Amino acid sequence: MKFALGLFDHPYTAAGPAYDATPERRAAARKVAEETFVLLKNDPVEGVGTLLPLAREGQKVALIGPMADNQRRCWERGRYGDPKYVVTLRTALAERQGDRLLYAEGCGLLSGEDANVLNG
Repeated sequence: MKFALGLFDHPYTAAGPAYDATPERRAAARKVAEETFVLLKNDPVEGVGTLLPLAREGQKVALIGPMADNQRRCWERGRYGDPKYVVTLRTALAERQGDRLLYAEGCGLLSGEDANVLNG
């Protein structure tokens, strides 16, 4: 299907202009992100109620995954972005949840030469 769509006709293109993370662009990106979150189902649970919105008091949130606190994701390396502009999911949740956020890296994504390429 990808070949039929021509996605491999010109796989290496010239780099575009560098992204300039102005306050206006960061505000627009945050607005788009906030508006694109989708809860597919928020049915009430007996004795608990609905899942969202999360209560401000008393509940803990577990965040598990090796990319949750990684500023150098593969799609932001090199010309695609600058890690200094990245706010990780862990950082953003910690700002809102404080000590109620529990974090564990979980399993690693890559090992061996793959890890060297990603982290190199």
